[in-house]
Amino acid sequence: MTVSRPHLPALDSLRGLAALAVCLMHATPLFGLSALAPHAYVAVDFFFVLSGFVLYYRYAHVLLPGAQRPMGAGAFMLRRIARLYPLYVLATLMGFALTTLWLAANGNLGAEAGASVYALISGLLMIPAVLDTSGLHDAQVLFPYVDLGWSIFWEMVMSVLFVFWAKAGLRFLLVVGAVAFLALAAATWSMGSVDGGWQLANFHVGGLRALTGFCLGMMTARVFLARDNAAKTTARPLLAWGALALVAAAAVYVVLGRSFTVLGVELLLLACVFPAVVWMTAVSAPRILSVGPGVVLGGASYSIYLLHGSLLEATSVVLKRIPFLAPSPLIGLIWLAGVLVASWLCWKLFETPARRWVMARFERPKRPALAEG
Repeated sequence: MTVSRPHLPALDSLRGLAALAVCLMHATPLFGLSALAPHAYVAVDFFFVLSGFVLYYRYAHVLLPGAQRPMGAGAFMLRRIARLYPLYVLATLMGFALTTLWLAANGNLGAEAGASVYALISGLLMIPAVLDTSGLHDAQVLFPYVDLGWSIFWEMVMSVLFVFWAKAGLRFLLVVGAVAFLALAAATWSMGSVDGGWQLANFHVGGLRALTGFCLGMMTARVFLARDNAAKTTARPLLAWGALALVAAAAVYVVLGRSFTVLGVELLLLACVFPAVVWMTAVSAPRILSVGPGVVLGGASYSIYLLHGSLLEATSVVLKRIPFLAPSPLIGLIWLAGVLVASWLCWKLFETPARRWVMARFERPKRPALAEG
């Protein structure tokens, strides 16, 4: 089935910028700096808002009751699996290979064999690791081989929730979104930020971040689809500048030091700024975000997001073994350029072909129309 709604490339550019921010946050040590985009974890909340928007925008009209050409839940989930799973598997295998080499080099391969196999199986099944894997990752993350796997797990959970909720009419969307937001605020009050979900102790925070973001994104898509195109035409330049201004304001918070962390600001970004940015960008389609490098960055954003962790670990190990090289802004920029090139190649040579292969291999062929008469 063809889901016919125009593509919105400006939103891809925003996704690319958010992935780049997460990448820079994790690469801080490689740049030899004490802090580099320390609040970029809020970009994950932006991803959830954007995902909720895109899923509603692209699929609500074929999933909601009364659709003229309805799409089945299986067909929808096949598209989500084709989009998310192949690259996730590649990233998991890369993380496993690097961790195995690291364990072997330190003589701990035998001692951690059980944990390695467990983490690999649970990772490939996209199930959070609840047993002790501290020997593989000192932060005891839910997905030892792909730190950011927790967010992909919730993306998949939200996709399942979305398709069945849509089939039921997406009733009480506003109520669910409001309750999820209040629950998130309460759950993160003692933490002082929304930076949770990647460890077992704060597993529930990840679910609340995902549910809140998805609901906000879906509500934003509803507003976008109900707009009056003619009435918005003259306002588009103003909306474009407004979107860029809000992106700049969010970027200011992203680069501030952790001493400036304020939960209220992060909740404001999630509840107001991110939905506004998505809506204003979708309506106005700023040219600077709709063509050129931004679109390429957006296309490679998923590869950047999932692969930069393994590339960072591999680079750090190499630097430790080369005495005359040390972390610095120059080294960091060279590494970043390598990540962008590798991610672009992965997007073109693996991610896109793998998605097409999954769809071609598992999508049910259409039934031929019965001849009349």
